[in-house]
Amino acid sequence: MDLINEILHWLCLYVLLWYAYILLVNKGTPNITTAPAIRKKIIEILSAEAEKSANAPYEIVDMGSGNGGFVRQMAESIPNAKVTGLEIDAIAHWKALFWRAVKKIKNADFLQQSFYDYDLSDTNAVTIFHLGSSMPELREKFSKELKPGAVIAANRFPLGGDYEPSEVIDVSTLAPNQKELYIYRI
Repeated sequence: MDLINEILHWLCLYVLLWYAYILLVNKGTPNITTAPAIRKKIIEILSAEAEKSANAPYEIVDMGSGNGGFVRQMAESIPNAKVTGLEIDAIAHWKALFWRAVKKIKNADFLQQSFYDYDLSDTNAVTIFHLGSSMPELREKFSKELKPGAVIAANRFPLGGDYEPSEVIDVSTLAPNQKELYIYRI
């Protein structure tokens, strides 16, 4: 019984410290990886958009890129795109920079900053996987900064408000919390 209590004690302490880290460093948003099936669908859509675009390079911003896995995957899959990952967490940001260097990816960039401070006026596409509570602020930012023709790919949570998705795609994935993909065209 003492062993079980000791294990529970350390487990609770770990959970509390992890929660404090999320609140203090990530501004309350945990780093959750986008499911592979959702990533594949977004890449398929943005590849087609990049091919149609006269802009070179096609600029994609991942708002909250975590360790940068999805940004690297988009950069490798869409070579005519410049993909930028925005992440406020310093540890995740440094991991993203490390893996970009290891994989020698030239068309991906990672910035450690709040996505609210990033200017989206030259952006062709935005990918987001955020809690629904952040959508009102994001809608306001998108309305002010995104140019006509820009694409927004929102995983799980719709933007809401006056934003109507041009497509709602049900994606078969093993991730229990990721089944819908909302595509918006400005």
